[in-house]
Amino acid sequence: MMDGMGPWMLGGLLFGVVIVASFVGLIAYLAARASGGPQRSADAVDVLKLRLARGELDRAEYEERLALLRGEASAERPHN
Repeated sequence: MMDGMGPWMLGGLLFGVVIVASFVGLIAYLAARASGGPQRSADAVDVLKLRLARGELDRAEYEERLALLRGEASAERPHN
């Protein structure tokens, strides 16, 4: 005999698994939300600013590339 617990025991076990999985999912969701979610990479203007600050670009080259990114027409810069 099954002591009268057969189907209820399986249902109780499945219910417990669903509760634990929901709790773990909630914790993961809250942790991701608290950290600001996935970090986006720096956009092109930020990269240009960083390269200017490092000295990789001079001011004229920075302004020319910035104008290109913004879609502004700029005069051709003479090459050295």
